[in-house]
Amino acid sequence: MSKAAVSQKEVIFRINQEEYGISVTEVVSIEKAHDITTVPRQNPFLLGVIHLRGSVIPVVDLHHALQGTPARITDSTRYIIVSVGDEVVGFVVDAATDIIDVPQSIIQKPAVVRSDFIYGIAKLDQRMIVLLDIPRLMSGIIGDISV
Repeated sequence: MSKAAVSQKEVIFRINQEEYGISVTEVVSIEKAHDITTVPRQNPFLLGVIHLRGSVIPVVDLHHALQGTPARITDSTRYIIVSVGDEVVGFVVDAATDIIDVPQSIIQKPAVVRSDFIYGIAKLDQRMIVLLDIPRLMSGIIGDISV
């Protein structure tokens, strides 16, 4: 059996004190927070757009989408740029902390977790990491983010 079948790489980030993971295959880059240009009359999670290496990228407040309160931009705030299909989006998170291998054997989806955009929870030592299904998150919670 190949290593890819028994573990997966995840980019780990924090929102408040909670840790979340996004598959490294969906992450284009991790950027320091910088100026956002607001776009009027958009989804409340859409903060605006940024110009990054010649592209205009919508920026979504993942803090607000997952925990219900708007993000505060600090020195540790990062934009995690993800690509799913033809869509490229930046997610505002409190901090990007790790890139780790998560063994498939420790990923669980408890029956009480009723979210289409969470594909599992990984327990690593004393850490509980909520693993996000980015395509479902983008379509389910965020909806149409085109600007």
